[in-house]
Amino acid sequence: MAASGNTTSPSLTEDPGLPTSAVCLVPAFVQVWSAEVPRRVGSVGLLHDPARPAATTFLLGRDGPDPADPAPRITWVRQIPGENLPLGPLTGIKLAHKQLRLVVVPGALEVTNIGAGKVFIDGSPLAQGETRRIAPRAVIQVRGHSMFLFMMRPVVIPVIGRGLGAPHVLGEPDADGLTGEGPTAWRLRAALAAAVLAGGHVFIGGESGTGKERAARGIHRRSGRPGDLVACNAATIVSTLAESQLFGNRAGYPNRGTAATEGLVFAAHGRTLFLDEIGDMTAELQTRLLRALEGWATRLGETQEQRIDVLFIGATNKDFHVAMRLDVFERFVYVVHTPTLAQRIEDVTLIARALILDLAKRNPELAGRFVTTDAEGRQDVPFSPLLVRTLIGAHYPGNVRDLRNLLVAAMTEQTQGPLLPPADMTPWTAPAPPAPEEEHEADTLLAGLTGGSTEDRIRRTLKANGGNVSRTAKMLDMSRDKLRWWMKKFGIDPSGDE
Repeated sequence: MAASGNTTSPSLTEDPGLPTSAVCLVPAFVQVWSAEVPRRVGSVGLLHDPARPAATTFLLGRDGPDPADPAPRITWVRQIPGENLPLGPLTGIKLAHKQLRLVVVPGALEVTNIGAGKVFIDGSPLAQGETRRIAPRAVIQVRGHSMFLFMMRPVVIPVIGRGLGAPHVLGEPDADGLTGEGPTAWRLRAALAAAVLAGGHVFIGGESGTGKERAARGIHRRSGRPGDLVACNAATIVSTLAESQLFGNRAGYPNRGTAATEGLVFAAHGRTLFLDEIGDMTAELQTRLLRALEGWATRLGETQEQRIDVLFIGATNKDFHVAMRLDVFERFVYVVHTPTLAQRIEDVTLIARALILDLAKRNPELAGRFVTTDAEGRQDVPFSPLLVRTLIGAHYPGNVRDLRNLLVAAMTEQTQGPLLPPADMTPWTAPAPPAPEEEHEADTLLAGLTGGSTEDRIRRTLKANGGNVSRTAKMLDMSRDKLRWWMKKFGIDPSGDE
């Protein structure tokens, strides 16, 4: 949670006043690939019938319902906050009128192939008449027609806050360049709108590669401030030149003949200053921002403070409780958290498409050959079903940057689409879990370390690990930065022998 005085991004389930339908999760099929109707990617098939809320059996197939079969059809919609926009039934010659019978069971779904042709679940064929139980995140491919990701989705995405405006075209990037149709993407859009409505400086936290600068540009756009965002990597600000870089200097200062400089803060007057990696600034440099965050700044060599109008946006991939001075962090009115790609996995093919279309503009030789254009001018990227399954199951420690690297590796190995995964998936494969005996050893040691106050647990665990901070943090299920913060608070020496 943020420090007192900061408002954090909204959550789907944090507000007890949300309507029941907003937090009621139901089984759903998210369309992640379509060979015949690519415009439908991002749509959702809800296994929920408002007329028969107790129904547990549903059909997936082409066209409308069959009067001879009492099982309701999956309802295909586009979910936006507060509303499900109907999209009509699935179409296409490669899909049977009745293709799948789906039975909802606790925590899972039983899938029976009742149509002609093979269906694939996580790449394994499901023969006609065969039934298989699947868990959330399973990938279902219906011949060469479509692929669906089985997820739990809210019956209706709740409305959180104001300022979202009219929805963008299904599957396309919105006005801020954010791509995604899932609840997490909509929650991020709501957070950007709320940050502007809060009317103060904004802090953005999130892992590397989660789009913190894109979020900052979205906040600047929504704020209505003129001109471009002024962006700076705060980690590159040199301590000895910090004041000059931030606030500029008058002519002739500090030495005769020195040219006047404007500085980042004055350059951003009337606009927005984005300080990326602000958590890498030293505490001393952060202190120099205090007056500027209050709306006052002084150029080097001058004595008169000047009033400034700057919207400050700070961002870091670190634990801001550790990386930021409290008095500086408290000047940021609103906190936005950018989600990881793993939290947006249902949008991964839409994000991949957007990345390749953007690469095609900047590097047509690499990506242009994988882009197609339909009769109505819509651009698309033909993905192979194997690539779609690979994208959903891949490991992305660098989030969207890792996804981009995977796509670039794939494109360099092919001359044309449909795009396949790169031959070597090692960089995007999750590391193997620890051996069972290592887990047992850790559990045994932890059993004797639990209980007592936070300080006691840290001291005992450090001592048991011979002062090894990394292993202690892992056993206590916290980051090393967070552990060091607690150690500093309690005056604990890393040796653990006090």
